[in-house]
Amino acid sequence: MRTINNQSLLDVSCQETGVLDNLFLIAVANGVSATVLPAPGSDVDVVGDIDVRKLSYLKANGVTIGTAGGQPSGIGFYIIGKSFGV
Repeated sequence: MRTINNQSLLDVSCQETGVLDNLFLIAVANGVSATVLPAPGSDVDVVGDIDVRKLSYLKANGVTIGTAGGQPSGIGFYIIGKSFGV
């Protein structure tokens, strides 16, 4: 499959197989770490068991999973003296 922007291997595993545990099989099959963020448009070999019920739901609802991007936000990422004055 071809990845989209902000799509991790975990996202690929969930979207293409419906099984979270396939993340590690997909990483090994592609010779990369499970934490790697593939470049958009990268070809990823998808392997592992398939959960037909979950895949049917995702496809029927046009769900595309891409959770890996964006800027961190929230109070846990504030920098005292920089994000707000003291």
